[in-house]
Amino acid sequence: MTSTRERLSRPRRRGRVLVIVAAAVVVMLGAAAAVALWLLPPRLAEQPRERFTATTTVVVTDGTTGASASLEFDAGWLAIGVGPFLPHDRATVVSPDGAYRAELSLAPAGAFDAATTLQALGLGDEDEQARWETAGWSTETLPDGVLVHHAELTRGTETLVVAWATPAAADPAEGTTGSAPALLLTARVPTDVADDYRTVTAALLATVQSSPAAAPGDAS
Repeated sequence: MTSTRERLSRPRRRGRVLVIVAAAVVVMLGAAAAVALWLLPPRLAEQPRERFTATTTVVVTDGTTGASASLEFDAGWLAIGVGPFLPHDRATVVSPDGAYRAELSLAPAGAFDAATTLQALGLGDEDEQARWETAGWSTETLPDGVLVHHAELTRGTETLVVAWATPAAADPAEGTTGSAPALLLTARVPTDVADDYRTVTAALLATVQSSPAAAPGDAS
């Protein structure tokens, strides 16, 4: 026969169980949300966003200074990356045939330096860094006046091109806090067609535009 004390204690035991179960569910949901937030940005960064239907300017911007640089892409190129997690100082665009992947970023401050550039891009281990240093960096001025430092490195079936482009219009004397930034183009292309895409790289770099950080007190 059930005593009065046992009958009164049952609701309390059931209440404790419900509290424990609810707490466990909350913990599991929180863990799932944390994992989702950790996995979501990388996945979104690789999702196709839009295919350009006309010539489109893609801009990368320094979130601290407001300095920016840009390239123009023809219709048919595909912008990669969606969502609110994407950084404003980087952009990825893929050629219409899918073979050429262009990654844009701002060059480190100061004059061109191969070691600083590679460090900023985080390219490769020590052995590959050494290969880059002997890759044969070239310097040339394109017809539109864009100054380019560039090199190529073959990685088996993939060739990686790094180009530091300073636009002809960059002029530190135009009442700014410093010169307009250079743009870094990192292009990945299949090695067996890499030669065919050198003209693509040159055509993109010829469209470089750059805007320096505004001087203190300038209107934003």
